[in-house]
Amino acid sequence: MKEGKKIMKSIIEKLDLLYERKYIETSKKRAISLLDENKDNIIAYIRVANLRNCEEFIKRQKDIIENFCKTYNIKCKATYVDEGFSGLNFDRPGIKKIIEEHKEDIILVCDEARISRDYFNFLDFTDKIKVIAINSLIDK
Repeated sequence: MKEGKKIMKSIIEKLDLLYERKYIETSKKRAISLLDENKDNIIAYIRVANLRNCEEFIKRQKDIIENFCKTYNIKCKATYVDEGFSGLNFDRPGIKKIIEEHKEDIILVCDEARISRDYFNFLDFTDKIKVIAINSLIDK
């Protein structure tokens, strides 16, 4: 029973850290400031798992990112798209390239689930690379 409590405490601490990081780095005011400071280091990432209607889902994510960029006068130097890949692992060509070549960049995504559907993987990823999830921005 004590081991179960330790595991739960560890999970809760990690979730608290994720919550704290998410709302510090994705407050709209902080996100815009961060993007302004790093104008030459912004990339976009799009992921769709389902190959059915893939083009529609990619277009929807591209539109969200492009509208955000247009609104805040931001330019992405590259866009990576992973089609037909699960969000449960990082064995994806676009994500691998980002991890290898773009550690100093800021990644724009529509939402956190595009990076990972596993919050612990997302947390580990954001330890290395900054992510701004457009649909999670709050007016703060």
